[in-house]
Amino acid sequence: MYEFRNLKAEYSIETKIARPDGQISSYSSRIALNAEYQHKENSFLFVMEGKTDIRLDGEVPQKPIDTYREQLGTCLYPMNLCVSPDGEIINVLNFNEIRERWKQTSMKLLHTYYSAPLESYIDAARKNFQTEKDFVEALQRDTFIRLYFQPQQASEVSGLTYCYFPEQDIQSITGIFQGKEVVIQAVKRESKKANRTISMISSLLTTMLLLIVCMTVTCTSEDKLPKGLNVEEIQRQMALQELVEKMSFEDRRNQPYYFTANDLSLQLEIVGNGLKKEDFLEIPDRQFEDKLYGIFKIEPAKKTQCFEFQEDGSCIILFESKSEEDKYSRRNLFVSRKHHFVTDLRLLDELITINDDNSGRIHLPPELVHRNKYLFNNDEVSLIWLLNNDIRFLERLLTTFGYDADQKVNYAVLRAIYRDYRKYQIENGYNHYPPLLNNLFASRDCDGELQIRAGLLKTVANSFVNDKTNFEMTGDYADKRAFYTLMSDYCEALVSDEKRGDDFSFEEKCHIIAAILSTMKDCGEGGLLADSEVEYIHEYYPRIITAITKHRYFGYSNLKASFADL
Repeated sequence: MYEFRNLKAEYSIETKIARPDGQISSYSSRIALNAEYQHKENSFLFVMEGKTDIRLDGEVPQKPIDTYREQLGTCLYPMNLCVSPDGEIINVLNFNEIRERWKQTSMKLLHTYYSAPLESYIDAARKNFQTEKDFVEALQRDTFIRLYFQPQQASEVSGLTYCYFPEQDIQSITGIFQGKEVVIQAVKRESKKANRTISMISSLLTTMLLLIVCMTVTCTSEDKLPKGLNVEEIQRQMALQELVEKMSFEDRRNQPYYFTANDLSLQLEIVGNGLKKEDFLEIPDRQFEDKLYGIFKIEPAKKTQCFEFQEDGSCIILFESKSEEDKYSRRNLFVSRKHHFVTDLRLLDELITINDDNSGRIHLPPELVHRNKYLFNNDEVSLIWLLNNDIRFLERLLTTFGYDADQKVNYAVLRAIYRDYRKYQIENGYNHYPPLLNNLFASRDCDGELQIRAGLLKTVANSFVNDKTNFEMTGDYADKRAFYTLMSDYCEALVSDEKRGDDFSFEEKCHIIAAILSTMKDCGEGGLLADSEVEYIHEYYPRIITAITKHRYFGYSNLKASFADL
């Protein structure tokens, strides 16, 4: 197929599409390519250096989604291909490197320019990078690759001999490509580099592949339900739930529907099957137990007031509300011990559709999928989705369950809480401290012991780390001021609000305040923020300063200098 042994070439390729309305759209780019014959392996090493000069209808891409696609496409290069003498791609020599570049680029785009269409595009394209085989299959949908490397396509374009590329001149060849009339033109241009122009015109195509990471996702309106799913029991329970949902508000208030163990059992079955379809990975038992402790501070072998086992042992109930009638409350979380995921309670028709012939499909809400892929699969895309669409769940992880190990989550939650806090004060007055501050920087753990949010305080300190001597000129000043205000007002609420004062003993309140003051020492202006706060507390609440000193600053040695001149 290839008559050369070494090659340095640059190709321009243009795809023109005549749409049904008569308008013609075009996509063009330039491909730089080097090739060398490997005698020992009887193969060619093709190095595709890059794709440049990308144009849509003759113009640089302007729409955001087009520019994102361009970035995701160009990050794949350089691409090193091992190709047989017959033009077949044997393997991609730097596949792992390409996959990592694409992953980093997609993460950066999602984090900076998040939108639902962009997320859907990246989520679909990610399937092309699961294995090298998947990637090669995606490559073979690219127009240039299709013409240059795939000998099996020769039979699909009548009259085209593949040795014409890149060694022989072609005036014009008309053939049938996948059942459509195609005109292909190739013109050799004499220059120091081998330049080729490939032009494809199709009057029947209605769409084109702009990048090799584009793919068509085929969906059916209804899928077969998984085998073993108790469809009849699910239908009975759905009918019962539907009956209650159709009641008037007054009837539901007088005769409310409480979720039962049967609701939970059926939901766990549905969600477990649904997550499998969403590429959720069930992690091993030991790793799962480590995750449960790291996120929810629970040990399945140790009984505490924070959770209990379902009667059949299949589920762990994580309590936010612990009254007996609310055991199956929507406010609680439920952990599947069999399939290693977490869910809240939903009506079954939010999770599954069943037709009269017992066909149907599972359609999990996206937040259930992303919560589990983030918590148990460390999925960065799911984290970005949660940060943009489900911040209340992340806030709940922090304030209810004490999860403060993720600095990105901490930062976003602090910003969200501050916005709510300021809104509350605008509506209720600046001398009122809302309940949302209750468990922000400290709470009690499942054993009733004081738990100071060291990870959250570390996030606050890290937001000032660029330059500790200049509070206003580094980083995001608004965020820094917001975080400082939350800490200062939390201390004030802790000692001035009698109701909140009952949550902790006096010594515990002093311990919390010492931890916050220690963090303030790392928050800019050479520790002056902490010094100012210490002076205020000393003037209005001197007992607290005395107690902190007595307890040797509760181990926060950086407070010693601030207390020295009091």
